[in-house]
Amino acid sequence: MRSQLLAAVSRRGGVISRDEALTLVPRHIFDRAVRDAAIVRAYPGVFVLPDLIADERVGNAAALTYA
Repeated sequence: MRSQLLAAVSRRGGVISRDEALTLVPRHIFDRAVRDAAIVRAYPGVFVLPDLIADERVGNAAALTYA
């Protein structure tokens, strides 16, 4: 199931809200992905793929998702 979550984040340009993620996978899958740093928090309730955290476009998308 984690692979489904990561694929969904990738399809969304590397950004996903917690609410969106929880429509796709159970909370424990999401929580483990965060705990294991498979996705990282950019803003409250907004998560990104760790290898894209420094990408300006991803940062902008994360900010817009948060707003």
